[in-house]
Amino acid sequence: MSHTTNIISKETYEKLCIINKLENEFLKSLGKNWLSIEEQEQRRVFVGGYALTNEDRSSIEVYEFINNVPTKYTLYISESDSKATTWTGEVLGNVSFAPAFKAFFGDTRQHITVKAINGKTYHGTYYKSAGDYANIKLAKNQ
Repeated sequence: MSHTTNIISKETYEKLCIINKLENEFLKSLGKNWLSIEEQEQRRVFVGGYALTNEDRSSIEVYEFINNVPTKYTLYISESDSKATTWTGEVLGNVSFAPAFKAFFGDTRQHITVKAINGKTYHGTYYKSAGDYANIKLAKNQ
């Protein structure tokens, strides 16, 4: 699988955040965290005709990952090309894998190191048998 990263401008980020905030207010007004097809159309009207796509949400995630360096993060792992990605596949870094091991609960895990696109190094655990996600922490002395 080929992965890319779409890094948006600060202006685009700010616009998407406003739309995201409006969408969250709309969801809160309904007392829900999901929408029916009819409610999705109401959301578009509520936020001025535009609804965020998964790609928009991923672009926000990438922008924040670069500009607000996290100390802890959950991301997705693509073993086939040794990449750490967002849910939609935008690259957050390159991954190095330690040997896999069986954890106390019987699942398979792997320690990883991520050289991230924000210039930082992270260490963490890839929960190999539970899915394609990993929890990482910023390496010390950076």
